[in-house]
Amino acid sequence: MRRELLVRLLVLLAALAAVLALVAGYARHAVVDSGQFANRATTALEAPAVRALISARVADEVLAQEPDLIAVRPVIESVAGGVIGSGAITGIFRSAVRDVHRALIDRDQDTLTLTLRDVGVVLAGAVQAVRPELADDLRRAEDVSLLTRDAGPVAGDAVRAADRIRLLAWLLLAVAVASVAGALALSRDRRATTVALGGAVAVA
Repeated sequence: MRRELLVRLLVLLAALAAVLALVAGYARHAVVDSGQFANRATTALEAPAVRALISARVADEVLAQEPDLIAVRPVIESVAGGVIGSGAITGIFRSAVRDVHRALIDRDQDTLTLTLRDVGVVLAGAVQAVRPELADDLRRAEDVSLLTRDAGPVAGDAVRAADRIRLLAWLLLAVAVASVAGALALSRDRRATTVALGGAVAVA
């Protein structure tokens, strides 16, 4: 009787540990992996409100560098809105987000700046055919800072601590494998135990 009870407990432990290992593995993949984080952030560019906000910010930054263009701000904002979501800006944005994420996790930085590089060149290319004189001025604009924030030590430590989830995932997986091995070794009916393991994992 005790043997059967122990087998059942091991089956439940194996199922729970397996599910938690999968959750921990996904959490690390989704939160800690800079490339995946950047890919998800880039999908935000599909939202019109986000494009409008970034376009306004780009115009502000360009005009701060080239104040003589203040009269054509609507044009700059319109052009920026048109190229945001294009392959050029998407690549720049993804790289910028990836760099910020890595700075937070890998380089122990709590003050973060999201910078789009070579935006002036991209905007100039977009208006070259119709406004060549504007393109020359835009090309002089350099990097654009979209966002500067102090993440704070608590936020920084929390995100960096997420990287330790990798160890947790492996430990949980080891517990699951050991529990499966133990349940099968103690079971008098391994076929029934295998079915129970599958069912327990499915329920979990």
